[in-house]
Amino acid sequence: MAVVRVLSWNVNGRVRAALLRQLDAVLAQEPDVVALQEVTAGSYAGWSCELLNAGFSVVSTIDLLSRPYPPPPYPMPPFPRAVIRDGHIARKYLNVVASRHPIAMLTGLSFVDPDEARFAFPEKYIAARTRVAGVEIDLHNAHLPPGVSRGVVKVYAFEAIRRRIDADQRNPRILCGDFNAPWTEDADGPINGLTKWPGVGSKRSPTSFVILTFGTYTATSIPQARPSPLRTLRRGPLVGTTTSSRRRSRPRPPANT
Repeated sequence: MAVVRVLSWNVNGRVRAALLRQLDAVLAQEPDVVALQEVTAGSYAGWSCELLNAGFSVVSTIDLLSRPYPPPPYPMPPFPRAVIRDGHIARKYLNVVASRHPIAMLTGLSFVDPDEARFAFPEKYIAARTRVAGVEIDLHNAHLPPGVSRGVVKVYAFEAIRRRIDADQRNPRILCGDFNAPWTEDADGPINGLTKWPGVGSKRSPTSFVILTFGTYTATSIPQARPSPLRTLRRGPLVGTTTSSRRRSRPRPPANT
């Protein structure tokens, strides 16, 4: 039975000493796979070099960060009125996946509508395949654009991610990342601060950090207490232990621990 330990963290573009404290927190969890969001052009070299030195292989969307974003004016929809007044949107953040095992980058998102593709943020999604104990696992690391400032572009991204995950179902699939979920969002009705699934979010943050699995794997999310050097940082990492199963499981929220 193969066990894969996955760590997902929005690192908020930290650099220098703060980045090193984040790295120490990541390595202390001894993950097999690391999925990072909000890495910037300024912090990418630090993350990639330090993870390589720690024995990881690294793939990223750094090449997509230089792709120019369409200039204004921006139509409404898909954008809300507020962003139309803000001026030119620039690409700022990228995603990184690192693994202690063999890893290969997979194809990204696709859009049927040309306008959906035009206003998308492909640098905020990365798919990679890693092999653990002879089992190939596809990991999808997604950072959804915030709906309050990007409007229906967020919906387009969710739909594209679902299409991409469903496109290749040969291997177990893990979806993780920062979904920018609001304070109250649940299929069964409103909830308070994502407390219905304690392993998914934080009462103090409207952002949902999620590890979900599809196929023959199940996952448990483990919210980690932040060590003292990280108290000044905005968020802590989310770690999930993924274990193979004989039965086929449906996508579901992480279980309580």
